[in-house]
Amino acid sequence: MSGAEAGTLTFMVGGEEGAVADASVYIGPMAANIIPTGGPTTGQAAKICNNLMLFINLASTAEGAVLADRLGLDKQVFWNIASVSSGDSWALRTWYPVPGVVPTAASNNDFAPTFTTELANKDIGLAISAAEDTGTPLEIGKHVQQLFQQLIDAGAAGKDCSMIIKLADGSLESANRTTSN
Repeated sequence: MSGAEAGTLTFMVGGEEGAVADASVYIGPMAANIIPTGGPTTGQAAKICNNLMLFINLASTAEGAVLADRLGLDKQVFWNIASVSSGDSWALRTWYPVPGVVPTAASNNDFAPTFTTELANKDIGLAISAAEDTGTPLEIGKHVQQLFQQLIDAGAAGKDCSMIIKLADGSLESANRTTSN
């Protein structure tokens, strides 16, 4: 079930007060949170900044999961630790990219998309463009966009963005060789 179907999405809505109230009637059934952000375009600004943080968290979650595995930690034990300590994030709790740990994760379903790599790349690209317009360096964001681009170049544009773990564990190349033979 999608976030919209479950009514769990957060909407960041910019615009005049009356317009936000009018829009809230229509988006309310999909939303757990409707947050007015100020004037026009501020909702989009909030979304791209929030998603920038999400995708950076997702990349670090993937790398931490791979390293924990290679250091011999049980995947569930490590998740239990990270989810109640400083490694916690929405990406960890909802999109953990290791199968069999978090029920809502696309990793349980061969990375069937909940949020495609292509959309993640678009959103992080919007954040980078806004950063360039405002003179804000986003070195980590730029690196994560390069990772998403690698997934797209490897044919995973339509797969879930949590497939970024395949770059962290080095299995993307071997998976591509297997599927292209």
